[in-house]
Amino acid sequence: MFNKKIIFLGLVSSLFFLGCSDSKPTDPDREDLSSSSNTGSSSSVSSSSSIDNDIPEGAKRATLDDLSKNMNLGTLLGADAYLTVGEKGLFSLWFFVKGETTEDKSHGWIVVQSDFKDGIIQINKDAAVPAFDSSPVGDAIQDMVKKSAYISFIVKNDSTVHYSVNGGDYVKASAVQLIASSGYVSKASVLENQEITCEEEDNSSLSIEFFSDGRFVRKNTDGSASTWSAGLYDVHRSVLFLVPTYYFGATNSLYKFKVENSTLNLDSLSCSKKSIETTIWKKKDIAKAWVALDSLNWTFILNESGSFSLKADRQTVAKEAKTGTWDQFGSYLALTVNTCLDPKTCSAATIGKVVDLDEVGFIYNHSDKTKPLIPTVWDLAELDE
Repeated sequence: MFNKKIIFLGLVSSLFFLGCSDSKPTDPDREDLSSSSNTGSSSSVSSSSSIDNDIPEGAKRATLDDLSKNMNLGTLLGADAYLTVGEKGLFSLWFFVKGETTEDKSHGWIVVQSDFKDGIIQINKDAAVPAFDSSPVGDAIQDMVKKSAYISFIVKNDSTVHYSVNGGDYVKASAVQLIASSGYVSKASVLENQEITCEEEDNSSLSIEFFSDGRFVRKNTDGSASTWSAGLYDVHRSVLFLVPTYYFGATNSLYKFKVENSTLNLDSLSCSKKSIETTIWKKKDIAKAWVALDSLNWTFILNESGSFSLKADRQTVAKEAKTGTWDQFGSYLALTVNTCLDPKTCSAATIGKVVDLDEVGFIYNHSDKTKPLIPTVWDLAELDE
């Protein structure tokens, strides 16, 4: 029905994606690093804390254990709607032509990051990415994300699951069993600790590392240019979704692939695979103050809240002063820069592997080549307490 094939940075013509972003790190003359489209960080997990939603007497708010992997929601937005609950923390809503359940008969879908607190999935531009066709259903899918919505799930005393949209009437949701697409990966766990490398035309290549924490790191090389993105992955209805949250270079807000079981080939690309050994460090172990000394005095503060500051000086003269956000993707540490001393030269985002993290230091093998170069060896700062 539609050509939904998405290859890397290309947007399809008949199924559209919102939120294509470009951190513009390849442009050394950019002036502004403060806007959301240029910071190298996008999606965030939504919370239900701001929603006041009473539930029927005798019911309880649903937990993830109450939901099946695939659930029939009945009619929603004028289409047959289904919910998929992934292994790695992503949810997706699928909207099909009446009486159909195959991807080629879909009007589109919405992929959502949610903590499912209080049994609620919030749908908004910060946490959800829609794909939609040009039908009225497609318009409704787009509007649901643009205008925001929330879906509340409860379990009644007869153990049946019901849902409500934006505080409306509760409707029964039923578990469904789907036959996995023959020859394709249907579980995200198959991809854990695997690296897939694919060669494309014009000397370009793609590699994706999948970690057991539901995070991925993707690297693209096109001639002399290199870009990367990092985010969340999951497999829903035998479709691999990649949702970048940190990135360097132009990226879509959502990528989808069919992954062959035996080879792990992505769509029609010929790929190779290999197992990788990773050490997934704990965030609390790196959320401290660190120092380094080369020709400059460096201070690197990683806060538990997810913010960071990186400063360098020589004899009290500031040579660098970056602030932004940080996150962990498997063994990688990713940084998004919101402000820096010289916006014309500093990089919008940095990623690198953290090695040998212990109580007194770590090594940060990063990608940032801008000057002054960020040190790789960091020692725990001595605090004046």
